[in-house]
Amino acid sequence: MFQEGEIIGGYRVCRLLGTGGMAEVYEVEHLGLRKRLAMKVFVGEGKHAALLRERFLAEGRLLSRIDHPHVVKAYDLGGEGPDERAYFTLDLHLDADGNPATVENECRRHAVTESRVRDWYADVREALLFIHAQGLVHRDVKPSNLLLDAQGRARLSDFGVVRFSGALKEELAIETTFVTGLDARHAAIMGTYRYLAPEIQAEGVATPAADMWALGMTVFRLLTGIDYVPQTNAFKLLSHYDPCWRRIVPRLLDPDPDKRTMLELESGSFWKRVRRWAAAFAIFLVGAGMGWAGGRMSGSVPDELEEVDVDALVDRAFEIPDWIK
Repeated sequence: MFQEGEIIGGYRVCRLLGTGGMAEVYEVEHLGLRKRLAMKVFVGEGKHAALLRERFLAEGRLLSRIDHPHVVKAYDLGGEGPDERAYFTLDLHLDADGNPATVENECRRHAVTESRVRDWYADVREALLFIHAQGLVHRDVKPSNLLLDAQGRARLSDFGVVRFSGALKEELAIETTFVTGLDARHAAIMGTYRYLAPEIQAEGVATPAADMWALGMTVFRLLTGIDYVPQTNAFKLLSHYDPCWRRIVPRLLDPDPDKRTMLELESGSFWKRVRRWAAAFAIFLVGAGMGWAGGRMSGSVPDELEEVDVDALVDRAFEIPDWIK
């Protein structure tokens, strides 16, 4: 473990942010730019340490290549020599308490609104669609691996157990899909048990559908505060929320991986659909009034009708609060 003030590469260590099985994360300051960043440092040991170290470096190279607004970005990588401490730097995202700004920590600090869950779902969905198209499976989607930027939008992070395939696997010289370095007959199950898809628990092989399951488990937990339990009537709990979730979440948590899909959020929530219905009804009433007037006074419907401020009309008629607009 590094101490405050120690120098790694061109960075001064400020403090330890967190630890994992194979890495530690520090807040550091670039000595030249005076910019604060996060630094992930490899600390793995044991007989597979050399292979794990290469995978760690591959994670840094991968995150430097991925260019997506909802995937964390790596900027600098060091320690490629065999006797050097491997590390890479990332954007630093901290909450008001100085802790890593993750969805998990945000839920501990505040009661999370449904609108925020909608935003986070949309962000992670876009990120997963992007990485899946690159031949990647994240394998560890969960609230603690979703960082929040300054605008409160989610960024997928921690690609330490990502499953590579296709061109990226060759480009980054990944020798094996499994982080343990063992062959398929001894493949370890990667991920967090709470969010593991049933086919991974049964067969151990992760596909993009496994990330969809983990996203579904995450959304269900963010909405309801409890874990989804398969083969129960748990989906009834979604009746307390926007109807879009009763369409989206069951498709993410389908027991058949071939039937899973990440449906896009509708252009409007339930309340926005109410607004559209109300607007249509208001226009009908206006049109009916014009029709009645036209029956008494010959002439066509005036052009000014086309410029009716529908939102203002609906707001006056239904007094819709600002928070659902």
